[in-house]
Amino acid sequence: MKRLLKETYPKRQMIMKGGTLSTEEVFDQLWEDYPCFKEEMFVAFEFSQIFLSAPDYEKNYKAIVPLLMEFFDVTTELEVWKLAECRFPQRKKSLSFLEVIEIERAQETLKKQCGAPALFVFTDDGEPTLAFVKAYNKVRLEIVGEKIIQRGLFLLLAVYYITGSAYPACFNLILTFMQAYVLQRAQSTTYCGQSCWQNWHVHLSVSGVQLRFSWYHRWQNIE
Repeated sequence: MKRLLKETYPKRQMIMKGGTLSTEEVFDQLWEDYPCFKEEMFVAFEFSQIFLSAPDYEKNYKAIVPLLMEFFDVTTELEVWKLAECRFPQRKKSLSFLEVIEIERAQETLKKQCGAPALFVFTDDGEPTLAFVKAYNKVRLEIVGEKIIQRGLFLLLAVYYITGSAYPACFNLILTFMQAYVLQRAQSTTYCGQSCWQNWHVHLSVSGVQLRFSWYHRWQNIE
């Protein structure tokens, strides 16, 4: 299957860049023509064809999360990313790139309409047990087993890349932050091709401590 994906990669690029389909139609056609994208391993493989540093994600993720836990004074990955999202401007309170729902509400939540790709994490007594990447009212990927948050966020970024989708304005800053620190790619190629992220600062105030995240045409460590 990976060989087939490699051979048909140019065709998928034509689907994305043809200009005749809406973003939702691109998603539907890719998942219809290539149902293997419902599986984590094939999405990860496709991502690696586009973004050669994708395999470094796990190492970078494991390095940044403990630092953010310390900065935010929290103990879980879910708290880290939810708190980080709340610190960024441009976010609509009614929308989140990471929805956290008790497992009892799974069916009710999945029936709700949604637009741009987001990660839905279902918890049982506060522990992640299941996650979905959902986009344009359809579940595109299911994540179960270990490291649900880590894998789910990776797949969320991957889905944007493999479909050539722009980050929506309401998720743009948090996703670009993740892209820069866990994928070590400062310039956003998914957000309308803009290069405004080449020189970007974010100030976070946590427990009276001022933190600065910045990069200038390259990835930098947290200062």
